[in-house]
Formats: sequence, C-alpha cells, structure tokens
Amino acid sequence: MSETLMGIFVLELLALVTAYLWWDWRATTREFREMRRRLVQMQEDRQRGETND
Repeated sequence: MSETLMGIFVLELLALVTAYLWWDWRATTREFREMRRRLVQMQEDRQRGETND
C-alpha cells in the first residue's frame, strides 16, 4: 500500500513540474514574441521616418 501511495505521489510531483515548465516556456515564448514584434515595429517606423525626410 505504501509503495502505491509513493508511486502516486511521484507521478503527481512529475505532473506538477511538467505543468510549471510548460507554463514557464509559454510565458517566455510570449515575451520574446512581443519583444520581436516591438523591435520590427520600431525598425519599420525608423525606415519610414528616414524616407519621409
């Protein structure tokens, strides 16, 4: 019985760690995507500014 409970505990722990890592990966990916979008927007604005002068 205690081996079964220990196995369940280990599986739950692995599930929690996996869920946390997945959440962290998604948050980091979202941040980089937003940073890249802002950088491209700044570059486009700068190019438009140079051509309009």
